Amino acid sequence: MPSLKFNQLLVMSDTLKAARQFSFSESLNLITAKDNTVGKSTVAKLLLWVLGCEPTFDTTWRGCDCKCLLNFSVNKDEYWAFRYKDIISIKDNAGHWKKFNKITGPYSEFFADLVQFKVLLPNRKDGTLEVPPPAYYFLPFYVDQKRSWGKAWDNFENLEQYANWKSKVVEFHVGLLKPVHFELEKLIQSENGQRKTREDSVDKLNKAITV
Repeated sequence: MPSLKFNQLLVMSDTLKAARQFSFSESLNLITAKDNTVGKSTVAKLLLWVLGCEPTFDTTWRGCDCKCLLNFSVNKDEYWAFRYKDIISIKDNAGHWKKFNKITGPYSEFFADLVQFKVLLPNRKDGTLEVPPPAYYFLPFYVDQKRSWGKAWDNFENLEQYANWKSKVVEFHVGLLKPVHFELEKLIQSENGQRKTREDSVDKLNKAITV
């Protein structure tokens, strides 16, 4: 998969009438403070939140009603991401902005294509294969200091939207499943759907002949 790097984060709060900017190096970054509960973990969470993940924030932070602007790179291409609530806008390396009103659907597909995250998971409603949100891409790279003590690979909220997702996501990240696996799964599902349609048509014709 391509290399994704965080370059700069701007956090703004209209409620507090305040803002803060953070810059990151290309190598290692260490977030320090002289005391606890001052927002070190929140900074790490916001990097993922602005790109569509749902880390667990405390009630104090949720009351700040913040918006974030993130500058990041995928390989050598530079992008900007802006998020407020569930609305995300992305500025590509050509200078064009794309706005998405929710995390799932077109935005998940856009982000997955950007980072070459080729996993497809069946939704709970009808089993249709779809591109999961960015949280499933970031799972191996972020460990929540509270949630992960109780359950492994449980670092974000709303992961239960898919059933039995862990094995396929883990196997893709470690290289046991290649993109072609999911392409074949989608092809098989499409063929099965067409066969079901044909069988339904035959059944209707047989019933009509019987009548």
